Amino acid sequence: MIATWTRAQGTDVMDMVEFSEQMFGTELNDIYTVDAHHGACELTLGIVRQFYNPTSELIMTARDQGQLVAWLWVVRGQYTPWSSDEIASVNMLHLDLTRPVRDRIRLVEQAIDIWEVWADVAGIPVISSASVREDSAGFLRIHQRRGYKIYGSVAYKRLELSR
Repeated sequence: MIATWTRAQGTDVMDMVEFSEQMFGTELNDIYTVDAHHGACELTLGIVRQFYNPTSELIMTARDQGQLVAWLWVVRGQYTPWSSDEIASVNMLHLDLTRPVRDRIRLVEQAIDIWEVWADVAGIPVISSASVREDSAGFLRIHQRRGYKIYGSVAYKRLELSR
C-alpha cells in the first residue's frame, strides 16, 4: 500500500464522516451521542480555517488508489493550567481497520511524521495524542518508540523546534 497524504478539502468531508462511521460505528455512543451532521459541520469549518490559516489546524486524508484509508485532525491552542507552552492536540487519527497490521502501523508512523513537521512549522513545542479505544496499547507503543512519553492513554512529546 502506498498512501498519499493531502490536506483535506471540502469535497472530502462526506467520505471522512462515512469512513469514521464504518470503522468505528457506535463505539462511543455509551459516552455521547454521535451526530454525523454535527461532525461534518465541524470538519468543514476546520477545513476552511486550515485553508485560510494553514497553521491553525491540520486536517489531512490518506488515500490509496483513490480510496480513503486514514485521516487525521490536529488542533492548536491547547494549554495545561501549569504551563504556557502551547500544545498541538491530535483530535483524531482514523485508520482503515480492515487493512493489514503493517499498513496500519505505517499509516500511524506517517501521521506522526506529518503532525510533528506541522507543529514544528507552526512553532508549537508540545504534541499530545490520545486514544479513546478500549485497546490502544499498540497505538501508544508506536508513539513510545517515536519518543513520546505515555501517561494513561495519552502520549506527549516535546519537540526541539527548528526556529
